[in-house]
Amino acid sequence: YFCRAAEDKYNANRFPIWIVSDCRRQTDFKYFQEKYGTKVKTVRISASDEARQNRGWKYTEGIDDMETECGLDSVDHDILIDNSGDKKAEELIQKLISVTEQV
Repeated sequence: YFCRAAEDKYNANRFPIWIVSDCRRQTDFKYFQEKYGTKVKTVRISASDEARQNRGWKYTEGIDDMETECGLDSVDHDILIDNSGDKKAEELIQKLISVTEQV
């Protein structure tokens, strides 16, 4: 439902590139991959637990172990971005920009 609703709400056909910033389940990926095939590129932005804790995150059982939080952990993503350090945002998104240039 979420995927189709997003396409309808934002009139997906008007844009050559879409960035869907909050897929949470493998079914979300499956929807886009079945509909758009090889045009779909997945990006995983991650940070170590230590970095996340330094930013105020605390693991909460029953939340952080749910499918909506870790259901995509086993997916083989096209691009991996590690946000554990102190790199500037511009450096982190350069990988993302390079993918959009290839589309």
